[in-house]
Amino acid sequence: MNQALVLLAVEFVDAISPQKIQAITSSLPEQLEEQATNDVGRLLNDGPKQTFFTLIELAKLHSVSGKEISALLLGASSSRAKILEENNVEFVWTGPTTEFVSTRQTAQVLYDLIDHVKHELFLVSFVVNDADGLLMKLNDAIHRGVKVSLLLEAPKDRGGSLDRDNISMISREVPKMKIYSWAKESWEKGDSKVHAKMAIADGEKAFLTSANLTGHAMNKNIEAGLLLTGSQVPDQIMSHMTALIDTKVLIEI
Repeated sequence: MNQALVLLAVEFVDAISPQKIQAITSSLPEQLEEQATNDVGRLLNDGPKQTFFTLIELAKLHSVSGKEISALLLGASSSRAKILEENNVEFVWTGPTTEFVSTRQTAQVLYDLIDHVKHELFLVSFVVNDADGLLMKLNDAIHRGVKVSLLLEAPKDRGGSLDRDNISMISREVPKMKIYSWAKESWEKGDSKVHAKMAIADGEKAFLTSANLTGHAMNKNIEAGLLLTGSQVPDQIMSHMTALIDTKVLIEI
């Protein structure tokens, strides 16, 4: 099929809903007569309407039937829906809510991520505190055979900034989890801290958030984040964390 025709079809389905694509393709006649295509065009707003009529004219020029155009549009629409499903960005919010925007809370998203991870989970937080439910889910994931790793800020006696040894406490609660701290001398930034907060599952989902892994942050504070599903970003983040471990920037405790 003509490449320009395919590109026009992709442009067209990007501009309108799948439901309208269904209505158009069910109304499009086998023979692309002017009156029939004009009737279909009335279903559209100005921008998509112009693309539609350009598509129809090009189809007639290349002797492409209405049935073939319908199949092309349905295929393009289906492909677009699958791409959107596999490459999704979700806004995550903890704090005051309104009736106008529906969101999931930090704890909900994080727990769901842990429940469905299959192979590898990497978490990053400044601290972990008052999070018994989280630690229970991490142990459950490990028992399912998931490799779970956690990067935390180290206590002062290990080169970090914390007065309290959060790492030793978490090691006791989740003994089979790999826990890492930042070998800060490798970056020559002695007063720096582990300030990132994120969770990466199987290199397929990445949850980037303002919330530390604490009870207040996950359930009470105003916190915001994004859950990324698909695209190259989750795998890129996981690869970066692995490279930091391989180059001894992150040291297992």
